[in-house]
Amino acid sequence: MRDPYLRGIEIMTKPIVRAVDLRQQVYENLRGRITSGEFDDSTRFYERTFADEFGVSRTPVREALAMLEQDGLLSQAARGYRLPRMSRQQVIDVTEIRLLLEPHAIGSMVRETKPAKLAKIAALIRKEVEASRDSDAYIAAHGRMREVILNEVKNRSLVDAIQQYEDSIHFVRISTLGRPGWRRMSADGMLDLADALEAGDDHRAAELQLTLLTKARDSFLEFSETDA
Repeated sequence: MRDPYLRGIEIMTKPIVRAVDLRQQVYENLRGRITSGEFDDSTRFYERTFADEFGVSRTPVREALAMLEQDGLLSQAARGYRLPRMSRQQVIDVTEIRLLLEPHAIGSMVRETKPAKLAKIAALIRKEVEASRDSDAYIAAHGRMREVILNEVKNRSLVDAIQQYEDSIHFVRISTLGRPGWRRMSADGMLDLADALEAGDDHRAAELQLTLLTKARDSFLEFSETDA
């Protein structure tokens, strides 16, 4: 029979399980919804709105919104927060950096991922592209496709560097994928990328990502000039 004294020590030394961090939960929920394209440029982010939605006090919501602002995914408005706006030059500058990082990331992912896994990613991309008839659905699908690909990149420092520009990525996404012409172009490009992944062609995958980024930038510049 075990010594009751030793059993008492064992119980006392068990780690204390802390209460779930509400701020982190709210932050992760909203971050995922922002980067997936659930919100558009007209959305306003108010503490009370999300406090009511999540059933929490305004404090964790306030802190989560501040964290999202630090990430560059929100900017302060006259009241509350909104999605950030970017100038044409900012989009040009960030795309220049993305052109250096993302083709390399996808190429390395193809080289370092097993064929069976690449086939699954390709199948998922083809499935998500089916949403391209609807702008909101495709914006969300586009975010998911990107997340699946980046999750397989082994160099997490490279992924962190890319994800510093999530605000720009999402801004360009919602600014362009609402247009049927660019949405079709994007969907076709993603299907070509799926073929390259399934074939294990790292050079082709990198080239296609470079092309997609360039076309997204050019489409944004064209549309922003038209809307000006």
